[in-house]
Amino acid sequence: MKRAIVPAFLTIALNSCQSQTPPQDTVLPVENVSFPATVTADQDLPITLTVGIGGCQEFRRIVAVRTPEEVRLTVLGNRTVPPEIACTAEIRFVERTYLDPGSASRADHFGVVVNARSWGTVRVASNTQP
Repeated sequence: MKRAIVPAFLTIALNSCQSQTPPQDTVLPVENVSFPATVTADQDLPITLTVGIGGCQEFRRIVAVRTPEEVRLTVLGNRTVPPEIACTAEIRFVERTYLDPGSASRADHFGVVVNARSWGTVRVASNTQP
């Protein structure tokens, strides 16, 4: 009987480790977005985001989809504890910066969209006038 308990225990222990689901990305709240009013087409564009984290959420990454007319950013985080554990209400804000590389194909008015919300446009000046 004792011999059967050890293999059964090992099987349960090993399977419980494998059944954990990997952290899933969630869209994090963005409190504020700031960027320069004007850049040249080939100049890098810094976009500073004020991101809400805390409770059970941590910042993971910024995903960018870019066209000549706009950049669309999605701020992703993940849950730091299993779903069955309650989270605290502690929310804090951190700044994260995305650097959009300069491109000659940038439109005259380049849009900045974060988490599906438009935050405005950047005027793209010719390379001779900053």
